Amino acid sequence: MTAPGVQLRLQRPIDPDRDHARGNVTGRDRISVLVYGDYLCPYCRRLRGVLERLRHALGERLVYVFRHFPNEHAHPGAEFASEAAEAAGRQGQFWPMHDALYAREPPLTHEHVLEAAQSIGLDMDRFNRDLTDPQIRDRVIEDLADGKKNGVTATPTIFVDGQRYDGAWDFYSMLEALERPVGARLQRTARAFASLPASAGLVLLLAAAAALVCVNTPLAGLYWHVVNARLGIGAAVGGLSLSVADWCSEGLLTIFFLLVGLEIRREMTAGAFTDRRAAALPILCAIGGVLAPAAVYLALNRGATAPGWSAPTSTGIAFTLGVLAVLGRHAPTSLKVFIAALAVVDDILSMFTLAVFYPQDFQPLWLLASLAAIGLMFALNRWRVYVGWPYLVVTLGLWLSLQSAGVSAELAGVVLAAFLPTRPAPAAGPLLAHLGVGQPQSLGRQRSAAVARRAGRARRRALVGLCGAAAVRVHGHRRFAQRRSALIRVAARAHRRGAWPGRRQAARRGAGGAGGGEDQDRHHARGHHRARLHRRRHPLRSQ
Repeated sequence: MTAPGVQLRLQRPIDPDRDHARGNVTGRDRISVLVYGDYLCPYCRRLRGVLERLRHALGERLVYVFRHFPNEHAHPGAEFASEAAEAAGRQGQFWPMHDALYAREPPLTHEHVLEAAQSIGLDMDRFNRDLTDPQIRDRVIEDLADGKKNGVTATPTIFVDGQRYDGAWDFYSMLEALERPVGARLQRTARAFASLPASAGLVLLLAAAAALVCVNTPLAGLYWHVVNARLGIGAAVGGLSLSVADWCSEGLLTIFFLLVGLEIRREMTAGAFTDRRAAALPILCAIGGVLAPAAVYLALNRGATAPGWSAPTSTGIAFTLGVLAVLGRHAPTSLKVFIAALAVVDDILSMFTLAVFYPQDFQPLWLLASLAAIGLMFALNRWRVYVGWPYLVVTLGLWLSLQSAGVSAELAGVVLAAFLPTRPAPAAGPLLAHLGVGQPQSLGRQRSAAVARRAGRARRRALVGLCGAAAVRVHGHRRFAQRRSALIRVAARAHRRGAWPGRRQAARRGAGGAGGGEDQDRHHARGHHRARLHRRRHPLRSQ
């Protein structure tokens, strides 16, 4: 999955002098597969088998490049394995060491890594010296930092010919992506274009340029015929019928204002508009942008032309946002958000202008239906309904009622953005902690497993203080792993009654002989074993 902000193109291209590449990097028809991997990641180990099959299928055309991305927190020993591969690379044996590390089943201890190095015939004295060289560790750290710049958060992360690959990495899916048929090429090209920050602005400018060319050439007749063509939904009489231009302005702009509204809402909760004064600025500017042009128009046009004062109040905000998008990172984000908020307020003011000063097409009854739809959406928000289809149905009804009322229907997108409920994403770690331990572990579950291990050690220390070492031996046995909480409750009750002394009390009572404490521990363990059998035979009685 590709999250927002993830770099879809490889920031640092493949360098034959630095990167570890298996194959001819400078080949004419080569296909490069760059992998950010971890030697202890179970998914990287599965991918290795797929890459071997791809090498046999594509031959010398495939260039496999490996960059280190060890996750020491999730896979203890991963950094040492990466450093060992780099140390072997100084003797020209990176790929044999790479294959040897993946061939061994985890966990990989230092002894296992040294055995792998010895099995491929490395000079062990030089290998051990290289392992202590700070440059080896710096090289691994550089790969880690480089991966983070490319948006790598988990392993394996794959780049095919410099383009991030987020599809399935089974053999046939990757073979299709590497062989690059026409469909795959079009998909990759479209995805690369869509990932550009200026793609939306470029599409807008190209569409505007194409419209200008069509209107001012012999294609004008065909252009107006297509734009004014009627498209209807429902019955011929009483159904919804709009021109192509109206469908674009009323339909597609609804999606536009939905996205703009969501961006403004994010800025109001955790961005530039958290300050009320900053949030009031685009509102004041939009009001001034309506009043000032209208005043200038009325000052210069009196008499029969005065009713046209609303014409100069219309702004091309969407076109302005497209120009800012073309500028990309050179345009400040705060300016883009300000223009977007100005667009929303300006559209609302345009709606009120049409409703108050040009009421010939205004239908108040449909406006009441629009208010009812807005109230229903507010109720869904208050009820914390997170399913998407109720909001979609209500938004569709709101759009139709606004259209029938003679009001800009794209405001339905703004209303939907205002009432969509939000909640933080659930933490995957605690949820994945309850899964089986025999499955390959993802990053979130590895972290949660580490937390669970620390909690287990804390319970053991607490149990030592209550019951002594013998109870801890029973507690840690696999047969009683599912009865840990019951054991702690029984131990606490026994300790309160004084029938089960703690470790210090046992030491004081057994001071008369060296084996006294051990005898008491064995006695306590046998007593707990009898209590456990009683609970198993009479589960209800022991509650």
